[in-house]
Amino acid sequence: MVRAVSRGEGAALLAALLLAPACTGTTGYALVSFYASARGASDAVKGQPYTFSSGSARVTLTRAVLHVGALYLTQAVPTSGGGPAPCTLPGTYDGVFVGEVRGGGDVDLLDPSPQGLTVTGDGSTLPAATGQVWLMHGDVDAPSDPLPVLTLEGSVTSGGRTQTFAGSITIDSGRQPAPTNTSLPGSSPICTLRIVSGIPAHLTLAQGGTLVLRLDPRALFNDVPLVDLPACPGGQPAALCFTNDESNQSSRNLFQNLTAAGPLYRFDWVAPAP
Repeated sequence: MVRAVSRGEGAALLAALLLAPACTGTTGYALVSFYASARGASDAVKGQPYTFSSGSARVTLTRAVLHVGALYLTQAVPTSGGGPAPCTLPGTYDGVFVGEVRGGGDVDLLDPSPQGLTVTGDGSTLPAATGQVWLMHGDVDAPSDPLPVLTLEGSVTSGGRTQTFAGSITIDSGRQPAPTNTSLPGSSPICTLRIVSGIPAHLTLAQGGTLVLRLDPRALFNDVPLVDLPACPGGQPAALCFTNDESNQSSRNLFQNLTAAGPLYRFDWVAPAP
């Protein structure tokens, strides 16, 4: 079993991986540093409402902010039936760890322009296959993270009726799944929800280029009817509010879309200028 890799170990692991002898001698790959940014919907206009169809409803977003905690690239490709293991970051010395961005920031999903993340990345010229997006503030294993990873405001028009909605989605201990094995109480750690794994990332890093995380807010609303949301607590400016539980289909499906390697996430690579 591959052990979990902490965020602080990445550079050392990369160096060890590239220095380790391969079957034919040296690996032939190099360490690189690169930039990282994120972009919202390509057809959005910064500062303007963003409207799209979701099923039979019409959704307008006036605010959509995602907090990205970190990004990782690996050569690992999840296999069907292999079971999820997103807290196990591949890449000790088996040649699958490719790169890391050990920091992030708040990304405006309604802004199509590049939004630089807080740190530069470290990696290698080993080709990547998949990526990970870490949704947290601070320690990915911390039981408490009360700050929202997703903030939404907007309105939905369905059946000739328009209602406003809002959401402040956290990934805290209240969402922690029950252990799959009752004799192993730690078998379903909270990080299984905070790390989105298996996002296609068929690219090769290079010195001075930019890793781009593209985010499509429309994908958050796949199979999210919105009209079943409960009324917001008193004092809220919106009529309907997403909840941080599975008490309604809209909140449940929104959270699944947020934490799955689906169309919400896409990695691109912008080569360095010649």
